[in-house]
Amino acid sequence: MINICIIEDIVEIQKGLQSIIESNHKFHLQACFFNAEEAILALPNLHPDVVITDINLPKKNRNRLCSRSKK
Repeated sequence: MINICIIEDIVEIQKGLQSIIESNHKFHLQACFFNAEEAILALPNLHPDVVITDINLPKKNRNRLCSRSKK
């Protein structure tokens, strides 16, 4: 099973991704976040295989998120 987390601030997009992920038995949706700050705090404890993130996050938060996820 592939564990996935979503970081997306637009509710409709987040729900669409969530629906696609949950419809496939090979995927497990671990968590959804509306901003990078929430994700930065939670991801170290979740250890997802895949993180789907909005590329339009504010640059400072996006950079911080990427640097933290590499650890």
